[in-house]
Amino acid sequence: MPEMPAIPTLGRFMLALLSFALVVPLGCSQDESPTEKSLTRRPLVTEVDGKWIGNAIGYSPYREGQRPGGTLPTQAQVIEDLKILAPRWQMIRTYGSTEARLTLEAIKKAKLGIRVMIGAWLDGEVEKQEDGSLTPRAAGIAANEREIDAIIALANAYPKTVAAVSVGNETQVFWTGQPVPGPALIAHVKKVRQATKVPVTVADDFNFRTKPESQAVAAELDFIVTHIHPH
Repeated sequence: MPEMPAIPTLGRFMLALLSFALVVPLGCSQDESPTEKSLTRRPLVTEVDGKWIGNAIGYSPYREGQRPGGTLPTQAQVIEDLKILAPRWQMIRTYGSTEARLTLEAIKKAKLGIRVMIGAWLDGEVEKQEDGSLTPRAAGIAANEREIDAIIALANAYPKTVAAVSVGNETQVFWTGQPVPGPALIAHVKKVRQATKVPVTVADDFNFRTKPESQAVAAELDFIVTHIHPH
């Protein structure tokens, strides 16, 4: 998978507490586009056996000396983390396919009732040149194709545990460090939706959600995840 930055450590596990994530279901409106009309949206299930599990938290399993693309945590370490989380959080979010795989395997091994919104970490697919023009990044494009394939495989391998798939993390907001053109992001979303049965979303900053170009992305999603940074 593309190398992603580690999330700051909190105790023995790492939680994404740098932002609030607002989950918004998408409905239909009178002025919706043909694309929106043709999309049968899949609901994000926030109840299991009548119990609310919608209070979710971001999780990344790396500890000191561990990082994406380097030393990975052991299954025992991930299980230890998840057993700490399980009494309070029945839904968690991961950010890349490696973390998703480690987490899903640990949940299955420990027989924990945690649902997961697994994320596909997208690398930048374009580079900004000195003249302001954008040129394709072949390495990023290839890495993202592999990441999307990996997240699809995980969603299909763990249908009872995967609650949803999030494609990319803050790839559209103007200050992103891993820019992906809107049409390319939409293509990734469509590929995941066509190959899985779970709801699919894109996680991005609220600033992007206020822009007109966000509407084309939203039209392809089952629900919206918006980041609201408290700083």
